[in-house]
Amino acid sequence: MKKGFSVLEVVLAAAVFMYFGVASVVVVLSALNANRLGSEQTVASQFASEGIEIVRSIKNKSFSNLVDTVGSGLFFTGGVWTFSGANNTFLHNAGDNYTRVVSVATAQRDASGNIVASGGTADQKTKKVTSTVSWNFNSARPESVIFTTYFTNWKNKKGGLLVYGNGATTADAISYRLFDANTNAWGAATAAFDVDGATANKALRALRLYSSVSRDEKVAISRHYNGSAQFIYATIWNGSSWGTPLQLSTWSAATFLDVTNFDGTYLANGDFMALYSDNTTTPKFRVWNGTAWTAQTSSQNAGGIPNFIVASARPGTNEVMVAVFDQLIDTNTQ
Repeated sequence: MKKGFSVLEVVLAAAVFMYFGVASVVVVLSALNANRLGSEQTVASQFASEGIEIVRSIKNKSFSNLVDTVGSGLFFTGGVWTFSGANNTFLHNAGDNYTRVVSVATAQRDASGNIVASGGTADQKTKKVTSTVSWNFNSARPESVIFTTYFTNWKNKKGGLLVYGNGATTADAISYRLFDANTNAWGAATAAFDVDGATANKALRALRLYSSVSRDEKVAISRHYNGSAQFIYATIWNGSSWGTPLQLSTWSAATFLDVTNFDGTYLANGDFMALYSDNTTTPKFRVWNGTAWTAQTSSQNAGGIPNFIVASARPGTNEVMVAVFDQLIDTNTQ
């Protein structure tokens, strides 16, 4: 009697063959798709990277060329690259192209100087550049690669700000002049802050100016005398104008008119600490966070009324060291 395959065995064998055959085809097709996608992503990445390098060359010519734009193309003319059009294209296949769009945005920084996505203060010296390349892997599968970098105007020449008393020993007039590093010229003298309005008798005796490294900001601490009392003020320069002076302390005294019994320093977190005398043995301090001043707080008892105060923040920290030279020091003993 001859043995053969039953119908059930034939059906099962065919099913197993079809299962593994289909699985093999799926594996092969997936491998081909992955290989094709990897190849296309390589081309797209090179196209996007080229966009970043082109913008770099535009920036190197002049940082002012980096004007904010939500999307632009790049064009080579006259031997240089410029922003032009809405995008650039590169052939992908007969029915599709790689499309590159470059955007430029002013970077945002928080109070500590860190770059944030939103909600910070605009840093006009730092630009965020994004190069996006899009294409269709197939009609139902769009793909894209995105390259992002930041460009800083590190070649920017820094100017200067000069603040000085302009009212001799009786009037409170204070002026300032700006120095333009690009033209190497001083601007015209302009009236600065006014500490006592119409009274105008708080003559400037001393002033120190401090500059922020994370904000376009300066702090002026000044000491004044009106013939019977002394005053210490803090005033903020926001990069274009002076704010309203804040009186830090006052006391009645006609002596020690030429001392510097105040100082200040910027901390690692971007805040500014002002330290000053109120004619007691304990210096006081307040902190400016870029928006508002904290309430006055007492520091350590110096033993005598300060004549000179020097403050310095430890680099990279919010720790401050203060040195005080007080009125108890006698020229006969030290």
